[in-house]
Amino acid sequence: MLYHYTPLNALLGICRNRKLVFWATRYNCLNDPLEFAMYKKLQSYAKEFCLDNGLPYDADFEVHPYIISFCKKRDDLTMWRLYGSEGNGIMLSLDYEVLEKSHFAVTTDNTGQQKRLHNDYLMPVEYYNEDTELEKYNLCLEHFVAKYSLDAQDALLTTCAFIKRDDYEIEGEYRYARMNYNGFEANGPENMIDYSEMGMDVLYRTRGNSIVPYIEVELPTNVLKEIILGYQMDDSSVEQLKNVLQNRGYRDVIIRFSKYTQRSPLPIALL
Repeated sequence: MLYHYTPLNALLGICRNRKLVFWATRYNCLNDPLEFAMYKKLQSYAKEFCLDNGLPYDADFEVHPYIISFCKKRDDLTMWRLYGSEGNGIMLSLDYEVLEKSHFAVTTDNTGQQKRLHNDYLMPVEYYNEDTELEKYNLCLEHFVAKYSLDAQDALLTTCAFIKRDDYEIEGEYRYARMNYNGFEANGPENMIDYSEMGMDVLYRTRGNSIVPYIEVELPTNVLKEIILGYQMDDSSVEQLKNVLQNRGYRDVIIRFSKYTQRSPLPIALL
């Protein structure tokens, strides 16, 4: 299972009519101001690797991921405090296997070529410090190539979306990344799929004095298996939550309170 902590007011935007919708935020607008800091450093490494091994290398190729943050920590007090409105929010439990099959499966077409439905990737984050950055990067790269087996330059640069400084290791993050290439410019033949930001329906929201680009990522409702109410929530939230989910076509979702509340953590509602 994967878990997503969020304020209660985000629920209506996520659990929409017969679909889950998450906001994926552009990599340079996440909580770490040095996010993707290794990208520029590893561009030169990617070039050297490709040229030394006789592999194609495009000097203009850029990767700009949009990120949704999940974790493997269920009903965790630290995560409640960081992302669950200090116990006034909710935690969504998502079925990893259902998500993999619906969104990340790699299939083979009738020509023998690998084919994927989406330009999306799902992997755990590796955490590094100044002494372990190359070791962690190589570990992450091995996972990426084993799972997605893409061309060298793509893999070398895309992997940067899944490494982060160890200051954030307590989060145990698992990332969903949707890639786009070459920023807001689309290069290539006219019949090429447009994976640039111009073709991604980028939206914008504000955060303080900043404008944050994001995109909406849709997932099927059967990915959602459980909702845990924060330890500050009361009983009135249960009926309200049931009404929302039932009216929007959600089934087989368990609702329970956090183990940190005085209320029972056992299931109190099953849709």
